[in-house]
Parts: sequence; C-alpha cells; structure tokens
Amino acid sequence: MLKNYFIFAWRGVLKDKISFLVNVIGLVTGFTLFAFATAFSSYEANYDGFFKNADNIEVVNTELKPGNYFGLTVVYTTFPGMVDMIQDSIPEISAATRVATYTLATHHLDKHLPVDYRFVDASFFDMFDLNILAGDVSRYGADQNIVALSKSEATRWFGSVDAAIGQDLRLSDDRMVKIVAIFQDLPDNSHFKNNGLDAILPIDLYEPLTNRRAKGEWDNLSNSIQTYIQLVPGVSKTLLQNKMNDVLSANLDQEKREIFTNVILRPLQDMNILAWERTGVPALLIAKSVGILILGIAVLNSISLSSARMLDRSREIGLRRIFGATPTQLSTQFIMENILYALLALMFAMMLLIDLTPWVADLLGKNFIFNDLISLSLVIELIMVALFVGLLSSAYPVFLFNGLIRGITLHRSIELSHSATWLRKSLVTLQFTVVSALLLAVVVVIFQNRHLLETSFEPETSHLAVVEGIDVERSNLIAEQIERLDGVKSVSRTNLPPFSTELSISIFRNQVADDDLQMQRIIVDGNYMKQIGIDLLAGRYLSKTQSGDELVMPANFESDTEINVNVVINESAVALLGLGSVEDAIGKSFYQGQNRNIVMTVAGVVPDLRLGGPMQAVMPSVFYISPRNFEALVIAFNSAEAMDLKSVENIAGQIFPGRRVGVLALDIVREQAFETLSRTTSAIFGVALVAIILALAGLYSLTAFLSASRRREIGVRKVLGASSAQIVRLLLWQFTRPVILSLIAGLPISWYLLTTKYLELFPSRIELGGTLLGMTAITTVSLVAVTSCYHVLKTARTHPAIVLRCD
Repeated sequence: MLKNYFIFAWRGVLKDKISFLVNVIGLVTGFTLFAFATAFSSYEANYDGFFKNADNIEVVNTELKPGNYFGLTVVYTTFPGMVDMIQDSIPEISAATRVATYTLATHHLDKHLPVDYRFVDASFFDMFDLNILAGDVSRYGADQNIVALSKSEATRWFGSVDAAIGQDLRLSDDRMVKIVAIFQDLPDNSHFKNNGLDAILPIDLYEPLTNRRAKGEWDNLSNSIQTYIQLVPGVSKTLLQNKMNDVLSANLDQEKREIFTNVILRPLQDMNILAWERTGVPALLIAKSVGILILGIAVLNSISLSSARMLDRSREIGLRRIFGATPTQLSTQFIMENILYALLALMFAMMLLIDLTPWVADLLGKNFIFNDLISLSLVIELIMVALFVGLLSSAYPVFLFNGLIRGITLHRSIELSHSATWLRKSLVTLQFTVVSALLLAVVVVIFQNRHLLETSFEPETSHLAVVEGIDVERSNLIAEQIERLDGVKSVSRTNLPPFSTELSISIFRNQVADDDLQMQRIIVDGNYMKQIGIDLLAGRYLSKTQSGDELVMPANFESDTEINVNVVINESAVALLGLGSVEDAIGKSFYQGQNRNIVMTVAGVVPDLRLGGPMQAVMPSVFYISPRNFEALVIAFNSAEAMDLKSVENIAGQIFPGRRVGVLALDIVREQAFETLSRTTSAIFGVALVAIILALAGLYSLTAFLSASRRREIGVRKVLGASSAQIVRLLLWQFTRPVILSLIAGLPISWYLLTTKYLELFPSRIELGGTLLGMTAITTVSLVAVTSCYHVLKTARTHPAIVLRCD
C-alpha cells in the first residue's frame, strides 16, 4: 500500500510540474539554509569533543564587579597563580594546567623561523590525550629544556618525524631545548588550532623566556594564559566554584577583591564559542534563528501551494470516492505527496550544500569541509525535520478541505474557495512579516556600516604601509634602514598603528580630584601625527628636538621621582580632565599613574578620531613620545607605485631573524579591520534576499490563484462600466492589504530587536527613525506591486465577452 501511495504521489508530480517545481525549489532553499545553519552551529559548539576527558574539563574565567573602570563584566581568563593553589587543596579537582601562548624566534643551523609556543604544566598531557607518534612526555615536570612538536612542525624543521627526535632548537635567548616527543596534529575543530598547538614547552620556561610571570602570579591577568581544570566525575560545579572563589579572595589584595569577584567555570567546548562572544554578536543563535525562519517561509509557501492543489483536484477526489476510495486513503495519499516533496527537497539541498560549503567557509574565514559538518545524528535529525515539514504542509490543507473528501456541494465549494483565499492571504501576511523585519535589518546594517566608515579615521592609505611585531630595542635600527630605501618618504614609530584592534589603557588623574581616569595611551614619534594626517585644533605637534617632548625614564627610577613630559590630547580627554576649552587646555597639566609622579603638560589638542577598529569607541586619548614603547612602524612612500614591501620584508628578516614581523599595506590593514562588518552585511543581505524571493514566489502564486478565481467577477464589473484602471486599483489593493498588515506587525518587532540588540553593540551608532522605517515600507510595497502587476494587468485587460461567454 505504501508503495502505491508513492506511485500516486509521483504521478501527481508529473501531472502538475510547475506547482511541483515551485514547491520543491522553495523547500530546497529553505532546507539548504536550515541544514547549514544547524550543522554549522553544532560544529562550532562541539569543538574539542575528541579529547577523552572533554566532558570533565572546565575553563576558568573571572567575573568582574559591575561599574568597574575596565568596563567589563567578565574576563575570559583568571589569575595564573590559581593553578598553584588549587591542585592539592581542592580534592574535587583531579588535574589543573595553565596554557600560556608566546611567539619566539627559533633557530636551527641556518634556519630561522618564528614559532608559536604553548607553555604548559606537566598535567596538561594527562588532561589532553595527544596522540604521541614518537618519544614521550614523561620528562615534563622534571626537566626544563625540552620541547614537544607537532608532526607538521617537526616536518617543517627537519623533514620527518624520525629526524626530529633528539634534535636541539635554539630559542631567542640562546637557550637550547631538546625535542623529546612528536605528536599528531590536532584536527581543525579544536580551539587550540586558533593560535596553533605546534610546540609545547614546560611552564617553568615562561618567565625566563618572556620576562612575564605565570607561577604564583596574582597581580596581572593576561588573555594569553588560560587555566584549565579537570573535575572528578559527579562533582557539583557550584560547590567547586565556591571553593575556588575562596582561593581567589584569599590571594588578591583589597583593591583587586573589589573588582574581581567570582570564578566562572565554562565547559571546554565553550572555548570556541567564546571567540563569537567576544565579538558581541550572538552569531550561532542568529544562524539557527535565520535557518528556522527561512525554512518556515518555505513551509508557508508549501502549505499555500498544497491548498491550491487540493482545490484543483476536486474532480479527481470525487471520481476516486465514486470508485471506493476512503477518506483515510485520500488523506494519506495527499500527505505522502507532501512528504515526497520534502524528502526530494532535502536530497537536493544536501547536494547543493556540498558545493556551497567551501564558498561559505571562505566567506566566514573558517577551514571546514562538508564532511566536517555532517554526522549520522544530524542526517537523522534532518530527515525527521523533512518528515515533519511534509506532515505540516499537508495536515492543515487536509483538515481545512475535509469537505472535498466527504463530498462536494455548491455551498461547500463556495465555502472552501473563501477558506482557501483566507488561508493564502494569512500565509502571505506571515511571510511578509518576516520579510519586512529582515528588509529593515538589511537597511539598518547598510546605514550603520556607512556611518562607521564615515566616522572612522580616513587617512590617505594608498601610499602607507605598517610594520608590526618589531623589537622595541631595535626599532631605531630598522626605521633608519627602511628610510634609506628608494621611494620611502618618511618612517614613523608608534605602539598602535591605524586600525589596530588593540587597546593600551592607562590611569590618569587631573590636578583637582583623585579619581582614576581611564584614557587611551598612544605612543608616537615626531613624524606620526603629521604623516597619517591628524590635524591640530590648537597648540603644536610633538617633536623629538623640542625640549620636554620625550618621556625618558631614569635607570634608577623611584616612585617618588617626578618626571615631566609634553603631550597631545584629543577633545574627549580635554573634557574628561576638566581643562575647559580646546584653547584653554594648552599649557595645563595632569598626571599619569596613581602616584602623580609623571606630570604631563598639554602641548596640542587634536579632534576626536576613531583610530582603531569599527567596534571601538572614540576614547579620551593621550599622545606622547616614549622610545621604549615603539612596537610598530608606519611607512610613507612617495606614491602607491613606489611601495616596495618586499624590500621592507628583507630588512625585517635580516634584523629580526626568526621573528614574526608583519609587513602590510595600510589598505589591507583597513580591510581586515572592517572584514567582520563586510561579512555580516553580506550574510544578512544574502539571507534577506532569499527570504524576499521565497515570499514573492508565494505572493506570485496568490495573485495567480486570486486573479483566476475572480475573472468572472471582473468580467461582470467591466460589463457594468468599470474601467481597466479601476480594476487594477481594486486588485492591487486586495494583494497589498495583507502586506500592509505584515508591515504593521513586522516593522515594530524588527525595530525593537535592532535597537536593543544589534545597534547596542556599537559605541557609535545611527538613530533608527522614521526615515529608515518609511524606506523599508516603500521598498516592500514596491516589490509587491511589481510582483503582482503581471496577473493584475492580464486580468484587468481580459475582454468580458471571453470570460462570460459560457454563462
């Protein structure tokens, strides 16, 4: 019997190919987006699941007291000294490790390469079961000068795994470390791959190699050091967090206890999600929601088409009832047809997804393939969804048109016709409610991005380049050699080049109050501000030749030693320090640090500019010269054609062998800073375009159905004197009315979500007023009018004699 149902269903497909194609294309689109959103969200939320102890490993974060001067509620790390205190004192923790990341210049014979090292405690290898290919890691915790390499890193240095074991690498301080183990590269779905897990050193080497502390460190936090703990199975996380809070409180001084209040434990699988959380955009939730919305629109179209198909088959249903078919058999056949449509759509969607996955991965900046996203459980889930979609597409029409199965009367035919019209209008209203919300989102995203571009600092970037990752002590040397290159106009030094996403925050105080004032600290030389085009509002630029313009720290500096330096500040800093007007600020002083020992005198004032990334606020900023903090160069060439980055790279390689020095055109740096916004815009625009096409397809089928069903009515109206223009207005109003209702419902919802969720992510944002709402409404109504005009004009121009000749 089941076989016969599918045979009848396939015959129905062949009989009504256009309806089948419209239905399946809509469902294929919906299933493609839904399947990818579901698979991608599952993939991102299940990183590191291949580790044996993954379910028992937690990452330690720290909660901050609301209203703190950092402006944060949580930091995604904790004090590194926590590991030293909890390993033996809390029995609910079976193991704990720090993982610190640092890049070191590394050498072997004549090969010099930068390597991203991970410094770990010995328990790291108990918690994370790496696949050891050669050697062993038993010496970790006992020896210091040892290293374990990944297979790819060993091959990069020595050509093979066997050749690497027992070899020595020389690190940046001339320390020799012996390779004692080679492990298999981790798969791409591990958060360790973000910065690479290719070389592992003992935590004891962290301080001597980096001049930074990890063991016993309770004074500073660093995102480059993560703390992992392994719980004893069955332990209460709440109880454990309370014990760790006690450890945190006991080891912090009073000032830090008032800021860092609690420990937060996050599952290991959350480490990848944290990367999305840091952007402030709930990307995975948005992906799932969009997938469901698009599939929902496709299902609404399917319901609409199924309803029309049921009406068109009233004669077939009557004949089959005469030949003995039962209502149950007819209902089952109709349900089977819709399930067949849904399963075929899912099959085509999966085939389409295979081709689209590489393109989407590239768009998102990810490295995954179709096989990484798909699992057996996901396939089963998608099949269940397809079956549900098939049932949903057919159940309501079967219920609504039950009279067709019981038998048809004239009264029942009129009833069903009105019911079908009401159903189709309701579905179109629901579809355009979603479409209007998405369309407003597209408009807002485009205008917000344009606002960010207009309010961002826009230097003439075509002839500028940036060199990052230089050694502070040799910044003068590399700057001098680059200045000798042909085509180089000037070289300036700084700690934060244009469009940098880093922050350098310091505490300042004015002359009146003892309040701690946070301001951005930007280290420059005398060329930087003029080179990139920062104009003065008052005062003068800084100059190395001007007395007092360079901050020089004495070798035997004491906290009570007073140091004076001239600085340039922006308008926001003038207001924050209470220095009056821009002109009044010149010559006035304030202090850096809580001890008031560094006296800063204002030499110049510049406008408020967003020098960093688009998500950064325009902060009060202090510019001053401090040679010991130069970490980047900005190079001005005579022209874009004269830009010779290869020669700059060669000089950097000679001065910093084995060090990772980045040399990029400033145009590229700017593109990278705005890359996330561009991808977000493309994704939202693509989703909205798909939703609009699906909704317009539903509207097109509605106009075809209603226009055909009202041809006799239109013929009578024209006989009674109605003009074609009046008929067009009547029909357009009939088709536009459900869309206007959808605007009334959809725009307020979208407005609320955009103002409270999306725009709040940006420190500088547009006002979502009536102009954008009106633009969205006009665009939506225009699309409806264009979609409807073919059938409306065709119906309005039909001669009444042709329509009424049979009557």
